[in-house]
Amino acid sequence: MSVELPHPNQFETVATPEIETRSTRVQYDFDSLVARNGMVFAFVDYLFDDSTENSDLYGAVGTSMRPVHEDEVERRREQYKDPNESPLRHVYEESEATQSWKDWIEGELRANGIDLLFNQSFLYKYGDVVREQCDEEALMNPDKIGAIECIDNSRMFTDLNGDHSKVYDEELLRIVKEVEESGLYALDL
Repeated sequence: MSVELPHPNQFETVATPEIETRSTRVQYDFDSLVARNGMVFAFVDYLFDDSTENSDLYGAVGTSMRPVHEDEVERRREQYKDPNESPLRHVYEESEATQSWKDWIEGELRANGIDLLFNQSFLYKYGDVVREQCDEEALMNPDKIGAIECIDNSRMFTDLNGDHSKVYDEELLRIVKEVEESGLYALDL
C-alpha cells in the first residue's frame, strides 16, 4: 500500500498505542478504557488493518467488563446448586457422574470457584481499572464487588450509536469509529 499509516505519537488519546506489524497486518494495541454504558465498561484492546489488494479487513477489537455485586455472586451460586435452575444440570446428566447432584456441583464449585459462575477473562488486564472507576465514580463500593465479568471480547464497536453513560477518551472513540468505517489507512488525525 502506498498510503502511510499514522504514527502513534499523532494520536491525541489518553493512551499511546504500541504498534505490531506482521506481513500485511498492522495493529495498534491500546488496552484502554474508552467508555461506559451503565455498569458495563468498554475497553479498546486494539485497532487493526489487514487489508490487501483483494480484501479489506480492518476494525477495532474491544472488551466489555461488568462489576458484579457480592449479593449477585451469592444468588448465582445458590442458583447453580439448585438442580432445577442450574445451567450445568445437562453437563451433570451427560457426564454420567456416579456422585449425587449435590456432591457433584459442590465439587465443581470448589474446583472452579467464581470462574464457574462468571467469565472472568481479562480480569488480569482490566479488573483493577473497573474497581478504581467504580470507587472513583461512586458506582459500587469496590469491597462489595464479588466478581468482574467479561461480557464481550470481539469486534464490539461495529455498531456505535453514541449512547454512553460516560466517555473516558473522546478522541479514541472517534478513532475507533473511523477505523470501523474506513480502516487505519484512512484515519483523519
